[in-house]
Amino acid sequence: MSAYDFLTGDAVPANNFKLSIEGTDLLVKEVTGLKKELDMIEIKTQAANGQYFLRKLPGKQKPVTLTITRPLTDNSFFKDWIEKVEKGAPDRKEVVVEVYGPGELAPKRTYKVQNCQPSSIEVTQVQAGATNPLDEKITLQGEGMIIE
Repeated sequence: MSAYDFLTGDAVPANNFKLSIEGTDLLVKEVTGLKKELDMIEIKTQAANGQYFLRKLPGKQKPVTLTITRPLTDNSFFKDWIEKVEKGAPDRKEVVVEVYGPGELAPKRTYKVQNCQPSSIEVTQVQAGATNPLDEKITLQGEGMIIE
């Protein structure tokens, strides 16, 4: 039994999540860009009496841009992936983010971003005398998202 009561409005903590790419679990610090958005189509009409109507209808789903941040280690998963794409070999993968409630084994919500490919990779600020660990950020472009 969880100490959180989700029925009365307790939120799911942001630190209980898991990220996997094509079934490979990765150690990550942060995921941003989990956004499902639709194009809106404007329909403008005018009635015989001159009254103007504006309606908006949902269109196609917009692409998803994810940014994943993780500690820089000797794991070369992202480096290898972007190099493969850079050489002209499309390598689309499904990215899955599962969000868990405290102490729970089943996810509260699952976000599946389809057909992702990397578009950039960067390392956080390198600074002389600094003691902070370096992070690696990769930006992925996906074709759509399913929320379960």
